[in-house]
Amino acid sequence: MLIDRLKSYMSKDELHLIVSEARSSQRRTNARTASPLCVALERAAIDGNIPGSDAKVPRQILQFWDQKTIPADVQDCMATWRAIPDFDHVVFDEDQARDFLRTEYDARHVEAYDLCSHPAMKSDLFRLAYLYRHGGVYIDADDVFGGSNIGRLFRDDGLFKLRSASFKNIASQPPVTIFNNNPIFCVAKDEILRNALERATTILLGLGKRDVYNILVITGPVNLSIAVYVTALDCIARDADFRFCPILDWDDTARKNADLEYQKTGRNWRRAQ
Repeated sequence: MLIDRLKSYMSKDELHLIVSEARSSQRRTNARTASPLCVALERAAIDGNIPGSDAKVPRQILQFWDQKTIPADVQDCMATWRAIPDFDHVVFDEDQARDFLRTEYDARHVEAYDLCSHPAMKSDLFRLAYLYRHGGVYIDADDVFGGSNIGRLFRDDGLFKLRSASFKNIASQPPVTIFNNNPIFCVAKDEILRNALERATTILLGLGKRDVYNILVITGPVNLSIAVYVTALDCIARDADFRFCPILDWDDTARKNADLEYQKTGRNWRRAQ
């Protein structure tokens, strides 16, 4: 069970807190409260202390570019993934993603998508919705495949896989560890995706139309990390294991091309914050 696997990687205080949160009807859900769990999950993965799974992640790579015409330098990045043998490769633009939501989901999800004020937000929300229906692998459009054996990430098929990231938002406090929302490896109908999609949708509908949102928190990595945390708490509450494994050494598989033209404009979500 999950709590048994975490005992070696969390302090007594951290374990007590997470068990208390799992039993609570009013949970504290933010990046800082989720951080100890994220750290413990990564340490467990380093030790190989991860659950098994008989399910299989579909070998389909999903990517998103909001415009129908994809810039040449972005196309070059995408081509490295399209060239991997034995994988399907699908790319959605903004209109195609909206059509998917309109067909596969209800009006509130389409409304939330329409409220997204930046292409990165639309990409964030769409990837959750698509992967929940179909599973597979999501890769950002500016990532470049490094040619290493991506098959190693399918050895424990069926486990939800994300890579961790750390940041400091207050200089006097320790860093916060969360999970990035790129890449994502998953099977369809995973509870993490459902929780992340519903949280983002609810927040967007509650806030209404705005010119600027906190992308990181509402639809991006913090949103997905909180969904990981909430799903893990649910597993603890029912004494179940958690079908999740952090990705180690992603830099051996891919690198981000940080010299694309769009990244120098407002289309770069970091410039929009």
